[in-house]
Amino acid sequence: MHAELWKRIGFTLAALLVLQVGSYIPLPGIDPDIWGQAFRQTAGGTLGAHLLAGPAIGRISIFALSLTPYISAAVLVQVVTMVSRRLRAVADAGDPGRRAIELYTRCGAVLLAVLQAYGIAIALENIAGAVTYQPFVFRLSTALTLTAGTLFLVWLADQITARGIGNGIALVLLVGVVAAVPRDIATLLQASRAGLLSQNSLMALALIAAAVTLAVAAIERARRRIPIEFATATGPQSADLAVKLNPAGILPALFAGGLIAIGLFAAEIAGLLIAGRGWAGGLVQVLGFADLRHIAIMALLIFVVTLFYAAYVADPEHMAERLRGCGGSIPGVAPGEPTAVHLDGIISPLVLVGAIYVTLVMLLPELLSRWFAVPIGFGGFALLLAVCVALDVQAQVRALLAQSR
Repeated sequence: MHAELWKRIGFTLAALLVLQVGSYIPLPGIDPDIWGQAFRQTAGGTLGAHLLAGPAIGRISIFALSLTPYISAAVLVQVVTMVSRRLRAVADAGDPGRRAIELYTRCGAVLLAVLQAYGIAIALENIAGAVTYQPFVFRLSTALTLTAGTLFLVWLADQITARGIGNGIALVLLVGVVAAVPRDIATLLQASRAGLLSQNSLMALALIAAAVTLAVAAIERARRRIPIEFATATGPQSADLAVKLNPAGILPALFAGGLIAIGLFAAEIAGLLIAGRGWAGGLVQVLGFADLRHIAIMALLIFVVTLFYAAYVADPEHMAERLRGCGGSIPGVAPGEPTAVHLDGIISPLVLVGAIYVTLVMLLPELLSRWFAVPIGFGGFALLLAVCVALDVQAQVRALLAQSR
């Protein structure tokens, strides 16, 4: 095998090992035993509800925020880019524009990390005996430590992308959400041994998980290929414009989950700070994972966000403009507005199907959990992320092997 490939694999494994070691370093000023008891009694509460937190939040480590602030900031910047012509012009300005957008994202990540860390500190202070520092010192140290932890993970992800294999951000997220899989499998096996889940139901769950995984892999690899031609000095050259069935990827699902987590977190903090928390408790009940209304809200959020984000990523007018700028055209279709109309007729059904697909995958674990009356921890986001990372790593390995020949 090519030496460069081994080098990249080794670097990636070393970086992920650093991530795992850091997830065991506790946050200063916390009694881990008391926090562990409180976490298990509340099933994590809002501090553990976010789908990116992983087991680090259960240990309240220095990486407890994971990449949540950075991802939230990135999504918010992209949303603003969709509605702001000025920011979109910056994003389209090549490499300088990409660096400017990244700077905005990191500044936003710092702000969100400080706010989330401060809120976590306040929530922890309300757990009797959990905090061993004075309130001011604990809030300051928590804000600095968790923010620094998030920024370190962003830097580590960049290093994996540049010097390792695969997308660093996706790999860091994958480690966080997949690390809890053995525990979730053990929970299902324990439920089966306790008679809460029959052997047939356990087998059915395994078959459904395998079938859904295969379906997600097939859909993520699916492409709608549109023939195009480029005018060259030697004559027209044929090529294909490939459009994914799910052009939005996992970001919309991530954003919808983040909105729910932010709503839960805000309601909890408001309940802690404001006397008479009846309305806050009602909001937690509506948004909480145990309420059926949570499924309806999640479905609506995921579908709408996926639909709009996919329409932005695969914008027919933007694609037609770029195609004409590169000297390309669709055979039998005039450049400009006719090309945009033609592309819209092809892409719009794909975007609709993709939005339905992402919504179903995200909600399937919760629906199965209610159907079989057992907790299923491995969610749709984790499945989407795992499949996308596997396909990305596979593509990079093949590319590196092809270069060595």
